[in-house]
Amino acid sequence: MHHFWTVPELLAEVLDYLGDRDRRVMAQICQTFWLPAARLSWRDIPRFSYLLRLFPEERQIIYRVPSTVEFVALSGTLRTAEWRRFRLFAPFVRTLQITIDENNYKTLLRLHKYSEGTGLLPNLDIITLEFQFTPVLKQEPAQICELFLRPSIKRVECRHSGPYRLAEEQMILSVFDRLQAIPHLENLRWSGRAISDEAQRSLCRFLSSASHLGSICLVANNLPYTVLLSASHIPTLTTASLSNLQDIRSVPPAHAVFASLTDLEYAGTNAGLHGSIRTIKAPRLIRLCVSMSNPSGYGPNPFETLKDSERFPALVDLRVKNFHRGHLEAIFSLKSLRILHIEPAVDLQRTRYWPVSIVRLFAESFPKLEDLVLGDGYHDGDVSLPDLAYFATFCPQLRQLSMSVDAREMHTFSGNLTPHPTLEMVNLGQSEADGHEIEIAEVIHRLWPRLQECYTIWEDPWDPQTTRWARIWNDVKLFEKMQGLDGKS
Repeated sequence: MHHFWTVPELLAEVLDYLGDRDRRVMAQICQTFWLPAARLSWRDIPRFSYLLRLFPEERQIIYRVPSTVEFVALSGTLRTAEWRRFRLFAPFVRTLQITIDENNYKTLLRLHKYSEGTGLLPNLDIITLEFQFTPVLKQEPAQICELFLRPSIKRVECRHSGPYRLAEEQMILSVFDRLQAIPHLENLRWSGRAISDEAQRSLCRFLSSASHLGSICLVANNLPYTVLLSASHIPTLTTASLSNLQDIRSVPPAHAVFASLTDLEYAGTNAGLHGSIRTIKAPRLIRLCVSMSNPSGYGPNPFETLKDSERFPALVDLRVKNFHRGHLEAIFSLKSLRILHIEPAVDLQRTRYWPVSIVRLFAESFPKLEDLVLGDGYHDGDVSLPDLAYFATFCPQLRQLSMSVDAREMHTFSGNLTPHPTLEMVNLGQSEADGHEIEIAEVIHRLWPRLQECYTIWEDPWDPQTTRWARIWNDVKLFEKMQGLDGKS
C-alpha cells in the first residue's frame, strides 16, 4: 500500500469526496480503510430502518407503503449475540431522523427493554423526531424519549402535525421533561399544533433551566407569553423564532430582557406581534424578521414600539412580510437601518409599483441603508426608472436595490441623473419596458455606473418582457465596455 493512504488527514479528504456507495466499497478493501469509511457512511442516517437492518433478517418485519417507503420493525426476543452488528456501527451515528408511528413504536419499546435504558446511539448529536402514532400507555413515551434524547445531544427537532390526542400529549410532555436532562443542548426546534396547559408549563420549565441553548424555534398555535419570560433567562440565546403567540389585550407588566439575542423571527397575528414586541427588550438585537398572518390596518400598530430606541438599540436589519401600508410611518423612524426588506400584504387590486412620494421617503429616511428590497406595491404606477436617482442623493452607501418600476417612455427623458457611487446589484423585479431598449439601457448605465449584477424576475419565458429585458441587460454591458475602453484611451 502506498504511504499516501496511511496519512489519516489525506484519507479522510478522499473519503469525504466520495459518495456512500464508494465509501462502502472502500470499507471492504482493508482494515485501514474500514474505520474511517464506516464512520462517514453511518454518520447521517435518514431513517431508523437502516439501523434495524443490522439485526438478523429473521427478526425483521418489513412494511411497505404506497409511496415506496420501507419501514422495518423487529419481532421476537433479541439475544445478546444479535446485538453485535448494531453495537458495532451505532457509535458512528451522529445525525438521525426517525418517525415514531404505530409500525415501529413497539420495536422501540423492545429496544429500550433490552438496552436497559442505556441509550442506543452514544455519540448522537442531532436528532429529528416526528410523532405519528396511536394511543399508548402513559409510561411508554418516556421510555422512547430515553432511547434517543441522551445527555450528549446538541440539537433536537420535533415535529407533530397530527390532531390533538392523549397519546400525543403524553409524548409532548415526555419530550419537554426529557429535555431538562440534556445540560448542553444548543438548538431546539419544535413545530406542531396546539399544546395543553400542562405541556406549556413543562416547556417553560425547560426554557428556564436551559443554560447552553443558543437557538430556539417554536411553532404552535397557542404559545403563551410566559415562553418569552422563560426564554429570557437563557444567557447564551442568540437566535429565536416564534410563531402564533396568544393574542392578549394587555401586555404583561414584566419585560423579557434577552441579553444576548441578536436574531429574532416572529410569525403570527397583528395582536400577537404587538404584544411580543412590547414584551421583549433585546439590547443586542441586530436582525428582526416579521411575517404577519392578518395584515390589516385595524387595531394597534405593532411597529409603534420600535420607536422606543432603548428597546432594540442595535437593530440594523428589518424584514417584514405581509406588511400593511398603514404601518409605514413607524418604520420610517428607524434611521439606523442598513438592511430593509418589505413585502406588502396581498391585495387583489394591488399593482407592482410604489408611489414615487413613498420611494423618496424611503430614500430620505434611511441614510445608512445598504440593502433595500421593496416587494409589489399598491399604486397605479407613477414611479419610473429615473426616480431611483433619489437613492444616489440620500443613500450613498446603498449596494443592493430590488423593486419594480415603470421603465417605459425613456426615449422622452432628457433630465439630469445623479450617478450612484456604490450600487452594485439591482433587481428590477417585474418592471415594464417598451421597445426603446437602447434608451432604457442608457438610463440604467447613467444611474448605476458601478453596476456588477442586474436582472429582472419575469417568470414566463414566452412573455415579450422576458426577452426584452435580456436585450436591455446586454446593452447595459455594452455601455460598460465602451466606458472601459474610453477610460483606457
